[in-house]
Amino acid sequence: MSIALQIQRLRQARKDIAASIAAKGVPVSPGARLDEYPALIDAIHQEEESADVLFYDYEGSLMHFFSRDRFLALESLPVNPFHEGLVAQGWNYGLEEAKAYVSRYGFLAIGQNYDTEDGATVVEAATDDAGAVTLIMTQSDSEGLSVDWGDGSAADTATGTGTVQFSHTYAAVGDVHITIGLLKGTGGIGGSDRGFLGSANNNRYLYALRIGAGITQIYPYSLQNSHFLESITVPKSLAAVGRQALRASYRLGGFILPPGAALVHPGALFSECNKLRCLSLGFGCTCTGSVAELGGCYSVEMLTLPEGWGPYGIYARNAFQLRALVLPEGVTNVLTNGFTPDISLRDVYLPSTLTSIGASAFSGAPLSGRFALPMTLAANIEPSAFNTSQMEALHIPEGITRMPASLCRYSRLLLSVIIPSTVTLMEENCLADCNQLDTMIVKASTPPTLYNGAVPSNASLTIYVPAVSVEAYKSATNWSAYADKIQAMEE
Repeated sequence: MSIALQIQRLRQARKDIAASIAAKGVPVSPGARLDEYPALIDAIHQEEESADVLFYDYEGSLMHFFSRDRFLALESLPVNPFHEGLVAQGWNYGLEEAKAYVSRYGFLAIGQNYDTEDGATVVEAATDDAGAVTLIMTQSDSEGLSVDWGDGSAADTATGTGTVQFSHTYAAVGDVHITIGLLKGTGGIGGSDRGFLGSANNNRYLYALRIGAGITQIYPYSLQNSHFLESITVPKSLAAVGRQALRASYRLGGFILPPGAALVHPGALFSECNKLRCLSLGFGCTCTGSVAELGGCYSVEMLTLPEGWGPYGIYARNAFQLRALVLPEGVTNVLTNGFTPDISLRDVYLPSTLTSIGASAFSGAPLSGRFALPMTLAANIEPSAFNTSQMEALHIPEGITRMPASLCRYSRLLLSVIIPSTVTLMEENCLADCNQLDTMIVKASTPPTLYNGAVPSNASLTIYVPAVSVEAYKSATNWSAYADKIQAMEE
């Protein structure tokens, strides 16, 4: 083996060890010497700890993780990552902003934003079968953008403002490296609902995108169907991302939205991004016009919507790796089938501002970690909202008037349920097949209307009701079948 090859392997091994240490929550300086690594390894917490706060790099790799308590004890954020040709601009949350969020909600996904070294936008792509490439962009100033096609030809500019088109034919079919400089004003990716590479169909030729400073928008549909796009770096100048801009970017590993940016009528913005592991939404980011959809994002691990996000929530059906979700105060609804069947979803924060939890919203989700309905919740809860869960306890807030059909059906680990005094109706199968349910507290003085089969007849089940209402429950329609299980609750 040559000395050069041995050195190359040692460098790669050093890089891999540093990445492993960092992934355990211990920051590694880019300039750390090999003789410093043993101390860094010793600093790794050997005990098992929850990964409540995650730090991601642009391509979706996990750089650091911390438990809630350990994160709140930090005196500084981890060091910024280093990449050739890029300038790290910092994490999309500051330390105090992040601590305030984690203190309130328990979880947070944080990401790094980047500019390029010269501020230009860099495109890694391929020509079409005729050797041609078309770019669709927007510019605020005439001749504000300059495109270097990377083959020695003269740079192109375009007159006019708004959406502009650049086209070039290469001498041969193949991969190309394109640099887009911003000469004046601001720019945007795409425009006029057209694909960045001329059409949504041509976006399949895009492999990587490094967005430079001064690019302020990713326009609607601009990167849709970028089937082979693996990574995007996003600068802090980016202010808005439009409708369905990244839909069906199958290989995209991460997307880091900078602080204060907005998703505008996002719709199916991230739907079918099958390998999207990280979606980090920076401090102060907002969503206007519609819910952001992540249907089919099988790999996303944590979704933490920023405070001030607005009333629109998020839709992440079939997000099989999603384990933690934060819907902050201000969000008003969880859509029908919104998180079904997200089979890894244990921890969920729901805000008191919810007005609706849709049918089958969390059907199939375990909800076995930090999950509770806010005690000030006045939402309308639809059928099957939590069915097939693994929760052990459910406390339904005062103000809720109905336990809908199949609400928690097949929740076979459910041990106890508290039903408020305001409930007047318990629909069919609302607690059916909850085979371990042994404690049910019903606070209503007047027995709620009970559908046949709504409650399991487990041998261990005890139903506690107000002392003054014991006899009324024992003789009420369908409650009478549980007469031997009904007892007076302690006042």
